[in-house]
Amino acid sequence: MKRNTIIALSLLTAINAFAKVDIDNNTTNNLPLKLTSKNQLCFYERPNNYGFLNLTSGENIAKITVDETGMNFFRGNSDNRTGNATGIISFSDIPGILKLDISTGTTFECSDNDDHNKLYVYSSADNSEYKELLVVDATSEVFSYPLEKDTRYIKFVFTNTSGKCGQSYSPVKITLPKALSYEGKDLEFEDVYTETISDTISINYSNPVGNLVLSSDLENVTFSRLTEEESGKEGVARYIMTFVPETYGLFEGNITVIDEGYEGCDINIPVSINCTAELYPKTPVMSEYIQGYEKLAFVWDKVKDAVEYTLTLKDGENLITEIVTSETSCEITGLTRGAEYEVSLKSKADNGNYSLQALEMTISTFYDYGAQIGNLGFEEWDAMSSEKLGEEPKHWNSFATATGSVASFAAGIQIQKSEEVRPGSSGIYSANIFSKDVVLAVANGNMTTGQIIAGNASAISYDNHNKLIFGDEEFCQSIGSRVPDSVTVWLNYKPAVYREDMFARLSFIAHTEDEAVKDPRAKESAFTVAIADSNYNVADEWIRMSVPFRMINDGLNPEKLYILATFTTNSQPGKSTDSSNPDNVYIDDLLFVYNPSLEISSISKNTLEDNEEFVIGFDLSGTMSPSNLNEEPNMVTLEMSDIDGNFENPVIVSIEPLYTNDGGEIRGRIPENIHTGDYKIRVVTTNYPMESEP
Repeated sequence: MKRNTIIALSLLTAINAFAKVDIDNNTTNNLPLKLTSKNQLCFYERPNNYGFLNLTSGENIAKITVDETGMNFFRGNSDNRTGNATGIISFSDIPGILKLDISTGTTFECSDNDDHNKLYVYSSADNSEYKELLVVDATSEVFSYPLEKDTRYIKFVFTNTSGKCGQSYSPVKITLPKALSYEGKDLEFEDVYTETISDTISINYSNPVGNLVLSSDLENVTFSRLTEEESGKEGVARYIMTFVPETYGLFEGNITVIDEGYEGCDINIPVSINCTAELYPKTPVMSEYIQGYEKLAFVWDKVKDAVEYTLTLKDGENLITEIVTSETSCEITGLTRGAEYEVSLKSKADNGNYSLQALEMTISTFYDYGAQIGNLGFEEWDAMSSEKLGEEPKHWNSFATATGSVASFAAGIQIQKSEEVRPGSSGIYSANIFSKDVVLAVANGNMTTGQIIAGNASAISYDNHNKLIFGDEEFCQSIGSRVPDSVTVWLNYKPAVYREDMFARLSFIAHTEDEAVKDPRAKESAFTVAIADSNYNVADEWIRMSVPFRMINDGLNPEKLYILATFTTNSQPGKSTDSSNPDNVYIDDLLFVYNPSLEISSISKNTLEDNEEFVIGFDLSGTMSPSNLNEEPNMVTLEMSDIDGNFENPVIVSIEPLYTNDGGEIRGRIPENIHTGDYKIRVVTTNYPMESEP
C-alpha cells in the first residue's frame, strides 16, 4: 500500500512520581535520580535547617547538606564534638540499581584515631524496618546495589566519632533510576510508501527481575529485539516495532512494557497511527520452493486484493523467463544444472497497481555431489584443426588427436556428435564412437580422457594404449583425493553383428601423478589406486550401467587423483567390424557416485510436550539425486517411533517436508494427546533411501 502516515508516540510519564518534601532554609535538592521529579529528597528527624541530627552537644558537628549532585557529609574539628546525622530519600516508583559515587573528596576515616567516621546506608519498604546495604569508611569507590522492588526509602546515617582531623566534607553522588522508563521522542511518518510501518523503541531499564516483554492492544503490531536480554542488568533495551495495517484510518492504542519477572513493574506508551493510502497489494510470501537439477518450482500464499502474480527468473542480467499467472504456483523447466538464478515475485491488484516491493530470492538448481570430470553430458564439442578430423567432445579425445609412430595411419573420424540421447535426458547430444578400417587392421572406436598412443601396426601390441599427459589439461583430468564409489553412465551398444562372445568395454582408472598409467596394463602399475571397468554386450537399447570402483593399492593416499577413462567398441583390440558395417557405442550422461551418509547433528530440545515444535539438525552428504536419473527432488522428513522405540508404524512429525541434497535443519511438532514416555525421532530421505540413527 502507498500510505501518507503520521505516527505520534508519547510517554504516559510519571512527572510527580517521587515524593516532594522541601528542606528548610531553601536548600537545593536536585539529586540526579534518573527520570524523577525535583525536590524528591526529604529528611526525617532533623532539628534544624540542614537536616542533621546531633546526638551530642555542639553545633555543626555531624551534618548532611544537599547540593545538585548528592549529599555532603560534614564533620567538625573539635576533639569532643561527635554525633550522627540522618537523611532519607523517599520515592514511589519501582527502583533499579542504587549507585553511590564516593570517588572524589576527602575520606570518612581519621588516621589520628583508632575509630573511623562511617556512613551507613539502609533500605526500607515502609520507613520503619530498615535493611543495611552498606557501611563506608573509605573513599575512592563506586558502589552499586540492586534494590529490592518493594524498596521505597533509602536512609543515610553519618556517624562522626572523631573531630581530631579537622573539618572535612565527603561528597557522595547519588544515582537511582527507575526499573523501567521511556524517554523516546514522538515519532512522525509522512508519505510512507511501504507495506509496513516500523521504528526503533528504546526502553531504559535498571535491574529488572526478568526480561522485558513488549505488547500492544493494536492488531498487527509486533516487536523484535535488537539488544541482549535484560534480566538483572542495566542499560537501554532497543526493539523494532512493526505495524502492518490491513486497512486505512486512525489507529490508537498502547504499547505495554513489562518486567516478566515482577508483576506490576510496567510502563504504558500511548501510540496513535493515522494511515491514508491508495490500494496497493502486499508482497507475496513464498511458502514452498522445490529445487531440481533442471527445474525450479514455487508456491506462494494468496495475497488479499491480488488478481494476478508476475514471477521473473534471471541469470545475472539475462532474463530466463517471466510468468504471469492468477494461480499461486508455477514450475520452470529446462534450466541448467548447478546454476544460480535470481527470482522476483510481485502481486497485482484489480486497479493495476503492483505490490510496491517484490519478493526477491536467489536459488540454485541441483548439481552433482563430489568431484566430477568435465562435460559429463557430452553437450560441448570442439572442432578439430581439419574438417577431415571432425569434432571431439570437450575434455575427451579420440584418434583425431592420437600420437605415436603409426598415428598418421590411424588418424581420422571415429567419433561424432549424435542426437540420439538416453531416455529422459535434458541434453540434446550424446557421443557416438565407431570402428573403422585403417592400414592393415580394424581400429576399435576409442574415446578417452587421456591421449591415444598408436605405437604399433599390430592391434594387440602394448605399444598401443591410452594414457594421461600430465601438465596438458586437454589430455589430463584430476578429481581431488577421494575415489568415487562407482561410475554410472548411459550406454547403447549397437554391434554390426551381435555375438554373445563379443563385448564393448569401459574402464576408469584412478591413479597418482607419480606415473602416467597405461590402459591396458593399469593393474600392473604400483601407482594405480582403484579401477572401475566392465565388459558389456546388452545391445540395441539404452542401459544405465553402474560400475563400482575396486581398490588396487589401498596404501596409496594421494592428495590428488587422476582419472584415465576409456570407452571402446570392443573389449579385444582390432576385433570390431570394418567401416562398411561398423560397431557403434553411444555414450550419454556420465556421473561419478559417492555413497551418501546421513546423521543427526543437533536437536533443539530433548524434553518436549505434546503439540510442541522442535528443530532437528542433520548432516547429509553424498550423491542423493544423481543427475543422470529422472528422479523427483530428494525429500527429507522426520519420523517418530512408538513409545517402545519401534519404527514399524512410524508417525511423520515434520511440519513440512524439506527438499534438499544437503544437510540442514528441519522443523517438527510432537502430536497432540500423546502418552508420556521416551520416543525416538529419525531423519528419513527418499532418493537414496536412508534412515538416520534415532
